[in-house]
Amino acid sequence: MPERLRELWNRIKEWWSRFTTRQKGIIIGLAVMTVIIFVVIIVIVSKPQYTKLITAETSAKAAEVTAVLDENNIKYRTSQDALRIEVENSQYSQAVLALGSSGFVPDDFSLNDVFTGSLSATTGEQNKRYQLYLEKKMSAVLTAIEGIDEVYVNFTIPEQTGTLIAQQEEASAYIQLVKTDGSITESKAANLARAIAAFLRNDDLSHITILGEDGELLFAGADAGSITGAASSVTELQSQAQTVLNSQVKRMLFGTAQFNNIEVVSNLQVDFASYEKAIKKYTPNDGRAEGMLSHKETYENESTSGIGGVPGTDSNGEGTTYVTSDYDQSSSTTTETEEDYLPNEYSEYATIAAGSIKKESSSMAITAIHYTYIKEEDVERQGLLDGGLTWEDYQLANSDTVRMEVDSDLIRAAAMASGIPEENIQIVAYTSPIFVDKESLQINWTTVLSAVLLLLILGLLVFVVLRSMGSKKEE
Repeated sequence: MPERLRELWNRIKEWWSRFTTRQKGIIIGLAVMTVIIFVVIIVIVSKPQYTKLITAETSAKAAEVTAVLDENNIKYRTSQDALRIEVENSQYSQAVLALGSSGFVPDDFSLNDVFTGSLSATTGEQNKRYQLYLEKKMSAVLTAIEGIDEVYVNFTIPEQTGTLIAQQEEASAYIQLVKTDGSITESKAANLARAIAAFLRNDDLSHITILGEDGELLFAGADAGSITGAASSVTELQSQAQTVLNSQVKRMLFGTAQFNNIEVVSNLQVDFASYEKAIKKYTPNDGRAEGMLSHKETYENESTSGIGGVPGTDSNGEGTTYVTSDYDQSSSTTTETEEDYLPNEYSEYATIAAGSIKKESSSMAITAIHYTYIKEEDVERQGLLDGGLTWEDYQLANSDTVRMEVDSDLIRAAAMASGIPEENIQIVAYTSPIFVDKESLQINWTTVLSAVLLLLILGLLVFVVLRSMGSKKEE
């Protein structure tokens, strides 16, 4: 082994001795320059890059935001006026989730790429591009979370027509966790739902649905609703009852594994009147056909009467002409009895408060969406992008939903789960596409710069070596 090392060292010395003093200086200078360039690249790459997170309206709001970032160990920096807050690029997703869980909404993202395009683009096409942009942004935020490797995101954003109803309508979100490490529990899914609701600027979580990797329902809107709490009014009780009923039916329908997004709206009829109810039941004593004797009356009458005499007119006095019959004496007996019994008596008095639900006259409407995943690789393999058609244009042309036929068993199951008659339940189902972009190489400017500098350095070294070898041959 030492002999091989000495032989290698001798070869290096022999190779180095071929160069002149000037050439050796150039090689050493290039080597030093290479080291310096690599050090500069490492410093630039390792220097943390910051992205604007939020611009607070007041210093008090900025203090609340920074307090949230400090609690989650997120590095940040502020502007001179302390209103603009920036975070490191590597912690941007974590910061968005932290602010969302605390009720803060990050600043709007840049939409220049979303609305750039043909002048003939309609408002509907721009809305679809904007929705696609938000879906990709939320997908990037979720995949940056530890434990989530791949996720499908689908938003349903209501079209703004300028009416008050359209302004009050909230967006809905369907999240499918495709690849995870199994650490996403229902409690973590609830935190994700809060962040998504803040991202969409929703007031509550009733339109957020999150499914796990195996299709398990991790979060279904207002899943924590309960009518066991004290309701301040009958109307509030009705709202809470509808919330719980909607959640139960939604869980049942998700269990069929036929739909990816389900919305349930029930209209429960509530009786706001209060009633008093009295019930009396009478039963005989054990072992007897009647109850205890409470009153008894008995009346008896016995009489005897008859007419006697010699038959004919001998017994008549003067002036009488009727004939006395020849029959014996007669008698009669009368008996009368009246008895009153007391059977066992059971009395029940109940007061029925206002707020009883009449499910026989209630109704329910259910909308369900089945998502079909369309991958860009499959579309290209089928030749559907030939002829200059881009992937974005294909998405815009095939993004419409299609009506589905609903199985009657689903209506029957919803009726059994809710107690509402089948004829009062309506289910409308659609098939909606979800487009999956093919994976592309993530190359940033630092990687390109490092590769270009490395090629230049290698080229210079090769040039110097070849030129020195040519000069050696001329000598």
